[in-house]
Amino acid sequence: GKTLGATYGGRLIPNGRKKVFLWFNVCAIGSQMLMQIVNTYTIASGKFLNGFFVTVVHMANIKMINETVPVYLLGTCGTVVNSMQSFGYYVVMGLGYFMPSGDYDPEVMNSPENERAKQADIDDQFWRFLYLIPVFVNIIMLVNFTVFIKEDSIMFNLSQDKDQEALVLIDKIYHQDEDR
Repeated sequence: GKTLGATYGGRLIPNGRKKVFLWFNVCAIGSQMLMQIVNTYTIASGKFLNGFFVTVVHMANIKMINETVPVYLLGTCGTVVNSMQSFGYYVVMGLGYFMPSGDYDPEVMNSPENERAKQADIDDQFWRFLYLIPVFVNIIMLVNFTVFIKEDSIMFNLSQDKDQEALVLIDKIYHQDEDR
């Protein structure tokens, strides 16, 4: 009955995995916008909040996969989350290749003939782009959960006595030849 959802997923997830995805992706976008303000405190606060929001989304993602995907596919689908996260790290590290050199030599930078280099260093805003990359990921997740994935997980629907919604998702996921 109702106790399954309440004891299976901490304090945030029992209200619905889809709600967690929607609200915490919006919060993550807000925290990423906070990191665009050039101030040590706002950038640090934004990174801290973003880490919290993204971790909750990540855990809800794992929970939803475990509660929806057929048991014989859990090994394959379970690795997708970590594989895509690793792929994202590689993309961001690859983008770091295009960043200006971080070599700072005070004697060269403070020389009068190097005014143009100093101004170019001050005008560099590429870091903002790197901090905005996750916004695109959050937007894609929001679109997916508002347009394509309209149901919550099968187990959550069953724990909330929403048998019809669970059957709709079962029909979408399982092959026609499989027993229900």
